[in-house]
Amino acid sequence: MEDFFGFFKYITYIGCIAVFAGIDYFFISLEPDNWPWVIGGTLIILAIGYGINKLSHRIEEKERAKEMK
Repeated sequence: MEDFFGFFKYITYIGCIAVFAGIDYFFISLEPDNWPWVIGGTLIILAIGYGINKLSHRIEEKERAKEMK
């Protein structure tokens, strides 16, 4: 069962990257000279989201460990 949900985790990551790529394409088509700022901003947003995701998983693991005691 764990492998089943792991598959959806990667599908979700691919979906998020595809959505951000579409948004980037739209903003770059509006102002082509600003493409480094658009790509950089997107990478920062993805990094913040990844950090929040990791932090939430770490908090869940700590709570689960407390319940096991």
